[in-house]
Amino acid sequence: MNTPLALASLKAFVIGPIGDKDAEDGSPARLAYEEGIQVFEDVISPACTAFGLEAGRADMISRSGEIPEQIFRQLRDCPVVIADLTGANPNVMYELGLRHTTGKVTIQIGEKGRLPFDVAAIRTIMFKRTEAGLVQARKDLSKSLAANLDTGGDPVAATRIWFEAPLSEREETHPASEETASEKIEDDSPGFLELLAEMETGTQSMTQTMGAAASVIEDISAVYTDATARIREADARGAGASARLAIAELTATKLNEQAARLEVISGEYARTVERIEPGIQYLLGRLADEPDQLASVPDFPGQMKNLCEAARLSIDGSNAMRANAIEIGKASR
Repeated sequence: MNTPLALASLKAFVIGPIGDKDAEDGSPARLAYEEGIQVFEDVISPACTAFGLEAGRADMISRSGEIPEQIFRQLRDCPVVIADLTGANPNVMYELGLRHTTGKVTIQIGEKGRLPFDVAAIRTIMFKRTEAGLVQARKDLSKSLAANLDTGGDPVAATRIWFEAPLSEREETHPASEETASEKIEDDSPGFLELLAEMETGTQSMTQTMGAAASVIEDISAVYTDATARIREADARGAGASARLAIAELTATKLNEQAARLEVISGEYARTVERIEPGIQYLLGRLADEPDQLASVPDFPGQMKNLCEAARLSIDGSNAMRANAIEIGKASR
């Protein structure tokens, strides 16, 4: 249930107060719409964009069909769900409960003083509806996304219980039957073809991860290019140290978002290497002992060649990232 998430093509579904944008100004429905959109545009969307996530609400679904069915599919299938619990909307609470049964990443946020009591025990990002409060909420959500995308998140207690075996089944398990079962444990180690498939998947993942890393490095370079241009412009108009400080603070904020993305990518790369290496060692050893096995996998040499090429490119990319990081460090100082 807590499998780390890859960065490619991820979507984040946002549940929260929808309201009615066509309602009369000042009405509760119109106010709910305006507050929900404010949180979405100022907090959720920019935090998700920093991690390559495409955030969307139910009223942004353009595909025709029944709305409840589309919402339920998003709740079931989306890798990430962000729930705005402000006001404890009954529909939102119901949707949140359904989402918790999946065990997938679910992040809760809400305005202070307007949260339901019965979910306050679950870690929730609380914010004040001020300019500074919304900025802090965006930072807190970015940190939560960085942590949960890397680890897959920890399921809440209700989810863990949901996936447990029923109590009646556990009570029916007798010590004698457990001993018998332990005596019959079979070798569950992966077979040749399974390891080969794992290697293929890992190779593709490595290529995608390096592509994502290269994209982040480009974004970091763009941040510095923009900062340099702003400083030169400020110096040209004689703005002084205060303008430079403001530019530095803005640049630091942007770099924090990119650094969080790069941390997730680095973790994914390390896990990919760890997943591939044992399988390769085992496969090569098996082929050395039983060369006849190669007849069953004639594409294996070509796949090994592709893997070596991917490894070489990843090493080149890692060296380039290191060189860029050194230059970024100099610029930071």
